[in-house]
Amino acid sequence: MEITIIELDYHAEVLRNLILILQETEIKFNIITRRKIWEKVNLKNDYPIFFIESYTNLNHLITKKSDIIKNVDIIFFNTIASNFRYFYQLQTNAKIIVRVHNSYTFFSPKYHFTPTFFQLWKDTSHLVRKELFELDWLFKKRFLNTVDFFSFPNQIFSQFAIHQDLIVPQKVLLPCLPLTFFNPIPKQNNNSIRISIIGTIDQRRRNYKMLLSSLYHLDNQIDFPIIITLLGEGKGVMGKIILNKFKKQNLKNIKVETFNDFVPNDKFESILSETILLLSPIHQKTKFNIYTEEYGRTKISGSINDMIKYGIPILIPDFYPTSTELNQIVFKYHETPNLLATKIKESIISIQQKDLNFNEILKNYSKNKISSDFLKSITKIVKK
Repeated sequence: MEITIIELDYHAEVLRNLILILQETEIKFNIITRRKIWEKVNLKNDYPIFFIESYTNLNHLITKKSDIIKNVDIIFFNTIASNFRYFYQLQTNAKIIVRVHNSYTFFSPKYHFTPTFFQLWKDTSHLVRKELFELDWLFKKRFLNTVDFFSFPNQIFSQFAIHQDLIVPQKVLLPCLPLTFFNPIPKQNNNSIRISIIGTIDQRRRNYKMLLSSLYHLDNQIDFPIIITLLGEGKGVMGKIILNKFKKQNLKNIKVETFNDFVPNDKFESILSETILLLSPIHQKTKFNIYTEEYGRTKISGSINDMIKYGIPILIPDFYPTSTELNQIVFKYHETPNLLATKIKESIISIQQKDLNFNEILKNYSKNKISSDFLKSITKIVKK
């Protein structure tokens, strides 16, 4: 069996994970990507890679019916958020699978088009440039009609898409293909209690105002020291303002750690090796381009992927649905400062009292299990 993987947009880490999963099988695969994406993947070139550096290059690959397009069993789009005008023209006998990152943007854009006043220029520019002049909506619709199967990160997402009539059940790739796999780093036992909030500091995605208020409540509830790490750089002017507010806190039991710049991977993983709890104070709704998505139903939180990958318990808002198999390592809070503070304290105590077996809890997210499931699913659809 042979697969061609296409990633021309931005999910380098997800591409890396997919390659590592495929390496566990005997599947032959090719990769079509851009050099700047491949540099972030940071893997050896042990398989055919075709770099696309221009639209002419891409159009030639498609229209000339290259062997990696026409003579493979599956074409797997790791991400497709652009270039629909080219890919809808694909002439191939291969089964086409598309990984879904933003369900509403993909399947129901006109009902979730939400321009905002504060981003009026950016939203208007996108609407005029992409949707009106480039007719992205039309070519996207044509492309999606050519897709055989859609891959979701878990069944909560696929079932939501089905129940919302965004997709028919027959087009869902099962079992679902997670975006990452369990790959923990060694823990450092330094007796400190560190809670990490991963991601670029961006108020549009996370409720930092509530988090800040909750720290005052938490400081009065605990009698032991805690380190709260904002593990990401500030995004734009507002991101810097938020960081400065956290830096100015003078709390007796809580130390807040921040970073002004991008956090290198070795430092990132060193901090996570000391982290006992991830905290993800996300808003329920977020924007992708000019469309609104819902965390937990149409878009996965990156912190959930971090929980799976590193095997660190997480505290998330109670609107975010998760599977029962993760109940031991997923804590949830109601969105008020006092209740969040209480839940942080309770989560710390619970983690310290439990002897968590992450290999058992995350067994369905092991690299071997995911690669085996993926091989079975694609073997089945190729034989149809």
